[in-house]
Amino acid sequence: MLLWIVLFGGTVITGITELYFPSLKQARWGVVLAAVVLSMISLGYRALIDRSIATNNRNNINLTIWALSFFIISVLAEFINNGLSFNSVIGIKGYFQVWGIFLSLAFLPFLPVTVDRMMGFLLWLTIVQIPFVLQQHFILVPQRIGVFEAEQGIVAQDVVVGTFVASIDGGGTRTTLGLLLATSLAIATAKWRSGYISTKKLAILSVICLFPIALNGLKFSFLSIPLTLIIVYGDQLRRNLLKLTGVILVSVVGMVILFNLVSMLPRTGGEKTLTTDDYFAEWVSYNFEDQGYGNSLLNRTTVYPFWLMYHQTGGGVWNTLLGYGPGTSMSTNLMEGSIAKSRYVGYGIDLTGLSGLLWEVGILGTISAIGFFVSAFRSAHRLTLLVPFGSMRWIYLKGAEVGIAMAAISLLHNSSFLFEIGFQTLLMLLIGYVFFTSKNLAANR
Repeated sequence: MLLWIVLFGGTVITGITELYFPSLKQARWGVVLAAVVLSMISLGYRALIDRSIATNNRNNINLTIWALSFFIISVLAEFINNGLSFNSVIGIKGYFQVWGIFLSLAFLPFLPVTVDRMMGFLLWLTIVQIPFVLQQHFILVPQRIGVFEAEQGIVAQDVVVGTFVASIDGGGTRTTLGLLLATSLAIATAKWRSGYISTKKLAILSVICLFPIALNGLKFSFLSIPLTLIIVYGDQLRRNLLKLTGVILVSVVGMVILFNLVSMLPRTGGEKTLTTDDYFAEWVSYNFEDQGYGNSLLNRTTVYPFWLMYHQTGGGVWNTLLGYGPGTSMSTNLMEGSIAKSRYVGYGIDLTGLSGLLWEVGILGTISAIGFFVSAFRSAHRLTLLVPFGSMRWIYLKGAEVGIAMAAISLLHNSSFLFEIGFQTLLMLLIGYVFFTSKNLAANR
């Protein structure tokens, strides 16, 4: 029950209260507290009752090593730079606030059917997004289209996040919605391939998964189409050139249609109306050239040479290896004296997850985080070769494979991995499912 509370709280309660009932937004602390208690129960069970579980196969040993390395480096970086203080607690909390989901699936003796229901919950959660997305697009977005909002760097569509976190006068976590939609699209496609649902139902579910992308304008989510097709049909594509060509064609057509729909979305006041070509040129400029992203001086490409330049001239060796501690690259959190507030206000050094990791946990922590993602993805892929094709486990593992891949790629796009509770809730469920399945298979051999 506690695990369900954390899952539902992280994906629904925190976002709804933040956007629609701001006076109740501290409810997120209740979710975090529940996750901490879940972590303590899981670790207690592992230490005192059953020490044989979890690390009994290669997949889980590798995943455990990378997860533990990332945790130790993050804690070490925080305490070396900030000591034992309120700031250090805030920084560590941002990284590991819902890791209780992963720990509980790794250590507690859940029944497989219970864990499968948690993955099935994602499809229902996707369907629930539709009324929220429609209300946000047709009612909240028009409220954010004005010259003042443009001057503040507010993107009107940022508020189209479904049940995830957003602010009526600020930004939103569209990436988290994109992660959910990509995972659900993969699950639906895998169910269709396995014969669980008809073509008609697949079409309906595909529209439900792609429709919010057309409304919130998150171009990163376009990747869900090719990723889903490549991962769900990967075994066939390697042998069949015709199917590979078909997948490429469907992916390109789907992405072009979505891009044209996004280019027609209403823009904040003071911004000129752009053609599709102009829109694409602008997107390239603030992602890969010298134009800053939004109100930031840096963009998703220039953040890396900026970090390298600083650490070649002013950063110490320890800060290069271990960073300045979790949370210190973000100017929008509660931490006082962070490097983002004291030295680089307005630069946007935390614009991507990868740049944020480099500043906060250094090269060593960044390698550990990447290793954690790669290990989880490879484990999910190996397991799809071990479980029966077309089984519900195979279907959910394909969904986890796509979701983990999308989350890993998001490190180049945004910094949700470092602090956003909804994103972390989904990710910990996906990785936890992979860990649980690997543990369960090993135990039954």
